[in-house]
Amino acid sequence: MSRTSEAEAQQAASDDPMKYLWATEGAFRMLTLAYSLFIHTGAVDHYTRPHLATALIAVQCIWSGVVALALFARPRWRSWLVAGDIVVTLGLMYATWIVADASWWDHNQSLPTTMWATNAVLAAGMQWGVTAGFLAGVGVSLASLHIGDDLSWMVRSPTMPILVSSGIAAGVGGVGARRSHAQLVAALELRARAAERERLAREVHDGVLQVLALMGRKGPSFGAEGAALAQLATEQERALRTLIADVDEAPIAAARTTSEPSGGSMDDAPLDLRRELLALAGDRVRVSAGSSPVLLDAARAGELLAATKQALANTERHAGEHATAFVLLEDLDDEVTLTVRDDGPGIPDGRLAEAKAQGRMGVSRSIVGRVESIGGRAYLEAAPGEGVEWEFTLPR
Repeated sequence: MSRTSEAEAQQAASDDPMKYLWATEGAFRMLTLAYSLFIHTGAVDHYTRPHLATALIAVQCIWSGVVALALFARPRWRSWLVAGDIVVTLGLMYATWIVADASWWDHNQSLPTTMWATNAVLAAGMQWGVTAGFLAGVGVSLASLHIGDDLSWMVRSPTMPILVSSGIAAGVGGVGARRSHAQLVAALELRARAAERERLAREVHDGVLQVLALMGRKGPSFGAEGAALAQLATEQERALRTLIADVDEAPIAAARTTSEPSGGSMDDAPLDLRRELLALAGDRVRVSAGSSPVLLDAARAGELLAATKQALANTERHAGEHATAFVLLEDLDDEVTLTVRDDGPGIPDGRLAEAKAQGRMGVSRSIVGRVESIGGRAYLEAAPGEGVEWEFTLPR
């Protein structure tokens, strides 16, 4: 896989798909704690054991802070923390029987308010799914009604519908977040594999296929044995081109729809593209690259340079022995533009479509594919009798 695509897939796989939901739940926990403290200040004078009630509220505050932070930051602890949250919540709720008398139970909320107790229901749904959220909602609802000795009001009380609905909603949210994350990871892995296949296809085109094509053209000039080798080379070239063209085209297309092309690895040392292009100058290649270095990271510069070399190779192969190629490098504020043109006969109408149908993917894979793989754009102008011009644009 390419380093950038592989790194994206690994990063996505290591990300916690639930962290934002847990952060939201933690904020809700703090808000409901503040409400519970407000209720406690008005109720403490009615408790038979106000000091014990205050101590239990302190436990509620400490537990709320610890569990909110740990649920967000410690994914491996979550199952134990959620189980403990349910136990602590029920324990504090039933502690109402210890700190207050029966006349208080029947007409008021439990020691920690029912709204605060909703956090345990939400946590169960988020961690274990819809069924767990439903059961936790039912359990906390029954405990709330039982503490108030109000089971006969179960049907008319809003407590159970609210808590059960909250548990189900949290379960749906948790399942959806995990499923979306799994789909994202799969898409990024697919994209990384597709990028690696395209890279390998370009390497094969620039090396093996060109050698086979050369053997196919030059072989007959060496006699009967050379002609036999040329025929074999041509057959192998055709088979290899077909293999490259057929390799998972659908997965590659699907992978490209997952996100826009990303740039190459920014960790590579910068490379002076100007200097590399000037080294290509020769009798049939004219290079104009300005006077200042054009620094790009090595991965992006390497792909752009390889696309340029392939365009020059096409000029040498197809434009005729007297054609000259011209390379122009422009370093603009927000992008680098590289133009490669020749004064050859151009490309006949329909030739590109014919080459693609024959499995000759030099243009689409070795040139366009290279430039697009690093986040750039490649434009081709090739009218009969007017030469060929490539323009590569690479955003900074």
